[in-house]
Amino acid sequence: MWEDMHKSRLAFGMGLLMSIVAMGTVAKADGGADLVQSMSEICVASLETGVNVGPGLTRAQPAMEAKLLNGKQGKIWRTENPKVVIVAHSSGETCEVMGLGILPSEFDRSLQAWLLDAGQTFKIDPGHNIQDATPGGAYLAQPLADGGYVQMFIQTHPETRFVGITVARVEDSVQAKELLGETQ
Repeated sequence: MWEDMHKSRLAFGMGLLMSIVAMGTVAKADGGADLVQSMSEICVASLETGVNVGPGLTRAQPAMEAKLLNGKQGKIWRTENPKVVIVAHSSGETCEVMGLGILPSEFDRSLQAWLLDAGQTFKIDPGHNIQDATPGGAYLAQPLADGGYVQMFIQTHPETRFVGITVARVEDSVQAKELLGETQ
């Protein structure tokens, strides 16, 4: 079941990004940095503060959004970099960032720099695997002042240069507690 869901999410993300990239604007020089910036300054920030995703972004056209969401509830936002797109789910508890045409190593360099600076409150799983040779991923979590958590699931697919990040705000998470050393 997990594998089918994973393949479905990957196919959705790939189709979504290919459509947006095909609309064509000039990409910024560093897709990895743009992906991390969108993850941090848009998704994580909106989930920490409760502010909706959207200010400063361009919403995808309604026909495209309806087609790409395929019945799911949410909004698709385009960033300045056509390789990076944001999917804000209507629940307000989940936000996705997807990058197409970005090498996992390019993303990982930016992610590691972010973790040393702005992302210091996050902890990354010690077994994370983000490389250009094989598909991989990572799990990150941070505690919130209210007792909940922000957690991130990252998937990388170097053969298609796809990086997908699902950011979620949760009240409780066994996985976050374990990663943060809160279990006994």
